Amino acid sequence: MAAPPTTLAYRAAIRVGIRYSLWMRTATKTDQHEVRVNDREQLIYLLTEAAEIEHGLMCTYLYAGWSLKQSAAEGVAPAQLKAIDRWRKEIRSVAMEEMAHLATVNNLLMSIG
Repeated sequence: MAAPPTTLAYRAAIRVGIRYSLWMRTATKTDQHEVRVNDREQLIYLLTEAAEIEHGLMCTYLYAGWSLKQSAAEGVAPAQLKAIDRWRKEIRSVAMEEMAHLATVNNLLMSIG
């Protein structure tokens, strides 16, 4: 089961200004849009847009993960450091998912030439 949007990763994502609507929420009728691709050029355009979005998200998550404090010398208690490490792992996991999405989009772009 997916984590609810109150997880530490969600709070960390908000901290860097991301609208975080992931975590497998159920799509509603207003979330679904019919997209009709009429030709190859339009498909390439849409996939390129998707690649830009995935790349931007990936960079944002990586920045958020690397921005977290890493040692007690930075003014955090050991208990806080454990929580921060959990946040970092969760954020890294989401960044890796974005990397996979980017690779998929680029593979699709390569396959259509």
